Amino acid sequence: MATAVRASLLVEGRGVGVVWSFGLRYGCRIMHALPDNRLPSTRRLRFLAVGFFVAAALAMLVDMPIARLTAAGKVPGDLRRLIAFSEVFAHGMGVLMILLAMHVLAPARRPEILRLACTAFGAGLLAVLLKLVVVRMRPRAANLDVHVLDTFGAWFPLFNESVVSIDSSIQAMPSGHAATAVGLAIGLVKIFPHGRYFFAGLAVLAAVQRIDSSAHFLSDTLAGAGIGCLVAAAMHDVGGVGARFDRWEKRTH
Repeated sequence: MATAVRASLLVEGRGVGVVWSFGLRYGCRIMHALPDNRLPSTRRLRFLAVGFFVAAALAMLVDMPIARLTAAGKVPGDLRRLIAFSEVFAHGMGVLMILLAMHVLAPARRPEILRLACTAFGAGLLAVLLKLVVVRMRPRAANLDVHVLDTFGAWFPLFNESVVSIDSSIQAMPSGHAATAVGLAIGLVKIFPHGRYFFAGLAVLAAVQRIDSSAHFLSDTLAGAGIGCLVAAAMHDVGGVGARFDRWEKRTH
């Protein structure tokens, strides 16, 4: 019994390491995709999104042990409080407060607020729509002793008679908070490039908060990060929607 317990703790401890490893890695990818004083290549952001989606698939190998660890509440109290506060960076009301602060404190950058808002909220909205494609149980509502694939359910639950009711407990994939946080971080770094480490770190903490609260599996947050990158790429694409924002910002400066 003691051996089994030690083995379980070892696996779950490694799981925590994976959370931070993935978090720091995708934070660094955002930072390097957004160097100072020039707009990043949207192609690089799209490749980054693909990397997140691949990482999400691989993360399913450790989803369950990480979820068991966070459910057991083994994260130290002060660290857990720091992680809990970081949800503000990924929540709609928090994003609104950041936009309002930018409006008040950086009047010269006000024309860029519209694109920033569309990037953050657009990423979150796309993630919410994708939740309607497939059922996935949230960790706090799932049996964490089953195989990871058993956390998934029917496709297109709105049109599937086997799904009795649709509520947030079956809408884990992808993470809307992670998508919003990554979209917001990329948009903010474009406007304030010297803050790239700070904004990337907040996005990482926001994603970890979703895991620590048992609202999402690691793979859900990585998929959400990929969505955030795709939406950011679309909003900055000089040949598409981004060109419209460029014209708007030039007219209103």
